[in-house]
Amino acid sequence: MARSNQAPIIVKRSDDDHESEHHGGAWKVAYADFMTAMMAFFLLMWILSVSDENQLTGIADYFAPAKISMQAPGGTGPLAGETIGPKGVLNASRANDAIPANPGVGSATEPSTEMANASGKSEDTMPDATTDKLAAAATATTKASDTTDAKTAAAATPHAIDDARFETLQTRITQAIQHVPDLRPLQQNVLFRRTPDGLNIEVVDQAGKAMFASGSAKIDGPTLKLMDQLGRALSDLPNDVLIAGHTDSVPYQKAGGTYGNWELSSDRANATRRALVTAGVAPERITRVSGLSDTDPLKPAEPRDPSNRRITVTLAYLQPMADAPAPTDTAAPRLEAKAEPTASQPAPAVEHAAPEAAAPAAPAAPSTSEQPQKFSSVAMDDLRSALQ
Repeated sequence: MARSNQAPIIVKRSDDDHESEHHGGAWKVAYADFMTAMMAFFLLMWILSVSDENQLTGIADYFAPAKISMQAPGGTGPLAGETIGPKGVLNASRANDAIPANPGVGSATEPSTEMANASGKSEDTMPDATTDKLAAAATATTKASDTTDAKTAAAATPHAIDDARFETLQTRITQAIQHVPDLRPLQQNVLFRRTPDGLNIEVVDQAGKAMFASGSAKIDGPTLKLMDQLGRALSDLPNDVLIAGHTDSVPYQKAGGTYGNWELSSDRANATRRALVTAGVAPERITRVSGLSDTDPLKPAEPRDPSNRRITVTLAYLQPMADAPAPTDTAAPRLEAKAEPTASQPAPAVEHAAPEAAAPAAPAAPSTSEQPQKFSSVAMDDLRSALQ
């Protein structure tokens, strides 16, 4: 009975092989490499998704293989190793073809070697006259294209000088108004507008700030000081001045109906002309003074707005210098016109001195026109022989 209460004895036997044990950490390295590659792949996909077309093109160009150009054995110049000369002259590209198949015989290789050396000497001693002519032609073409580009740029911006003057004038007037305490409240009454005709300087009425008294063309007070500053700024410019007076659409009549907005706008424009002349503007520069009444409102949607009552001083654009004929272009036809009658018609006895003076000048014209043609024909002949 006592033996039955004892725990059973369990005997565990193990084999000597260790198949159940792990084989080290090599799998961890492989797994880490795999995760690194996956991270790099997803990072690449993210970069490609957020890059624009230009950036993608740059990346593709960076990884593109380098291009290796295979050059012919003759050379890399324009003639590719060819020699300019008559048919039968050996050149560098065909020098190897002249070597015989049996190089063991020394006497057979000597003629080809001498011919190759002669070809090299002919290339080294070739005169540079053709190269100089081609360079001169290229230089003339470049100068002509530069001249054409300059003329095109000048034609595209014919008023560039006037625009620069207008910018300086606007800055000068604005600074002058700010420096005078009495004119600072009138800074909003002066407007600058660019038009196809030039620069418009608008002196407008604002609510509670009228430039002229109601129904009057007299300039006094701050308006007179403003016109004085404006005239000083305009006195240094060469542009023509046009003055126009404007009113609003409020009916106005005086002196029994014979004096209205037309007369009032004209008198205000003329009063402005006198103020500008007094400030230093030359009278001959003022080419037009007009009164337009309410026909050209500043705010067409609000014809009774106070800003429609204004004085417009226009600085006109100067005529571009490109319109004037070039003196060299007109001088040549005149000389030719004088030379043609002397060659075709006999001159009277009293006019023998004129043909003698004009005779040396007659052959000068064809020489200048034939010389570029001679250069171009020589260059073309050289190029044809090079291509052959």
